[in-house]
Amino acid sequence: MPNLYGDIVSDIGAGLIGGLGLTPSGNIGHDVAIFEAVHGSAPDIAGKNLANPTALLLSSVMMLKHID
Repeated sequence: MPNLYGDIVSDIGAGLIGGLGLTPSGNIGHDVAIFEAVHGSAPDIAGKNLANPTALLLSSVMMLKHID
C-alpha cells in the first residue's frame, strides 16, 4: 500500500503544476538509476509539433545532479 500513496501524491503534485507533461522522474537504486519523463506516448499529438520537452529536460537535470 505505501507505493499506492506515493502514486496518488505524485498525481496530485503533477496536477498542481500543470499536468504529467511537466513532471520529471528518477528511479534511484543502490547500483543503478534511471531518469525519464513521466508522461505517456501521446499518440494524439504525434507528428503535430506540439510535444512539450519540459519533463525530459528536467529529468536530464536530475540525472546530471545525480552523477555529480
